[in-house]
Amino acid sequence: MLDQMLFTLNCGHEVVIGRLEQAKVWKCEKCGRSMDLDVEPRKSVLAKDLDTARQVDLQAVERGQAITRLD
Repeated sequence: MLDQMLFTLNCGHEVVIGRLEQAKVWKCEKCGRSMDLDVEPRKSVLAKDLDTARQVDLQAVERGQAITRLD
């Protein structure tokens, strides 16, 4: 799910959540607007969404499904 689940930026555009995994700031590739990912409420929402995506991926692995991360 890290490569499928979308996260909505402040500008309204979306980005695949896995790309935000280690980011503190993200610049929207569509409009160029920067977003600080280390301030509330975005920080908590992002952490929750990342955890959900990781849990879904972990469950898929436990079922024997292969998880391929896109670069």
